[in-house]
Amino acid sequence: MTAARIAEATGGRLHAGDGSALATGVSTDSREIPRGCLFVAIRGENFDGNAFVADAFAAGAKGVVCDSAPESVPRGAFVIVVADTTRALGALARAWRRIVNPMLVAVTGSSGKTTVKDLAVHLCTDSMQLLATEGNRNNHIGLPLTLLGLREEHTTAIVELGMNHAGEIRTLTEIAEPAIGVLTNVGDAHLGNFRDNDGLIDAKAELFATMKRNTTAIVNSDCPNTRKIRDSGILPWEIVTFGESPGAKIRATDVRPIDPIGWEFRTLFFLWDQHLRLPVFGRYQVSNALAAASVALLLGIPPETIALRMATFDPPRMRSRVHDWRGITVVADCYNASPSATVAAIDSFAKTPNLKRRFVLLGDMAELGRFAEAQHRRVGAAAAKAGIDLVATTGEEARWISEEACAENASAEHFEDIDHAVQYLVSQLQPGDGLLVKGSRVARLERAIESLQARLAGTEGAAK
Repeated sequence: MTAARIAEATGGRLHAGDGSALATGVSTDSREIPRGCLFVAIRGENFDGNAFVADAFAAGAKGVVCDSAPESVPRGAFVIVVADTTRALGALARAWRRIVNPMLVAVTGSSGKTTVKDLAVHLCTDSMQLLATEGNRNNHIGLPLTLLGLREEHTTAIVELGMNHAGEIRTLTEIAEPAIGVLTNVGDAHLGNFRDNDGLIDAKAELFATMKRNTTAIVNSDCPNTRKIRDSGILPWEIVTFGESPGAKIRATDVRPIDPIGWEFRTLFFLWDQHLRLPVFGRYQVSNALAAASVALLLGIPPETIALRMATFDPPRMRSRVHDWRGITVVADCYNASPSATVAAIDSFAKTPNLKRRFVLLGDMAELGRFAEAQHRRVGAAAAKAGIDLVATTGEEARWISEEACAENASAEHFEDIDHAVQYLVSQLQPGDGLLVKGSRVARLERAIESLQARLAGTEGAAK
């Protein structure tokens, strides 16, 4: 893209350089910028990209978008000055997305969005040239950088939209301009950032409020909160529902566990009656599978291909990954955790067959605000009701989980740090037992998985 076009797209002013100069890529990191690329100087809470403009030029940047003009500019380079570099990055990504113009799918929801995105990509990847969000680069920086990676050969893009506060989904949707919007569910993640549950529902509904009317919505028919969104009248013209309720357009029936881990079910969609197998921990994954299958069907993937590909899906790291270390089954589901998702994971774990005893290690659940104690205690009560043999917790707020589990006559222990929790669990676990590790990223429970792997499997390094 030329400097003049970049200035037009970002609403900026060409401060220095030739408007015909070309940039061949975009970076926000002055330490890793390929020669010829554009450096966008993001200003954050703890850093100011404007301070690294000279470094970016020294590394070979062709141009810079900044909100504070540098004192000197190398010969042949250009500088565009804007009012807000973060907004400029989003505007530039939207302009580039319009140039490439792929069929774009956007996935959001309180839980399951990364799994749905990754599973949809897995179902479609052999059938089309596809760009997808890497990891969870789903915010106001990650989404634009993903879209700026589009190339002419990309016919389709599947991106993830994340949020913590009201207005964020609206901004991301305006950047991505999806033709298909997927809402996995609306639970209680980030509940503490909103006045009440209705505020959270409204924030998720921003996806559809911002989409154009001639687009398609894929929504969960089993989630009461998504039904409220459907009743609001803001959905696009075409609506595809998925779930296990009788009214769902894409429906799962006859759901049964498979050995050793996973689920099989019958899927009904108009004249399609297909048997699917998903080798992933968690009963709730059936819903994620239906959402991903809905995306694949709308993108033209044959049902038979969906069935074959779904049977080979391997979940993302730290998301429902199952390990067998010395005969002990360890479920690593600690990338994120909301109260509803944690309760669902505990319920699935309690029903996992062929385990002698079931232990759980639970950490803090983040961004619950004034609801934190009640929601942590809710999880403790659920663990006790599910019949978990030992509830282990670590973290300041997770203490409420073990307290409530004890109050409900369950066996529970709270530990001041992860190392002591792992040491105790290793002393108790025996072949045939199972352990579920679940918590938000702030709980750092991936450290528990690494330590468990080293102690139980005798290998060092992070678990995959």
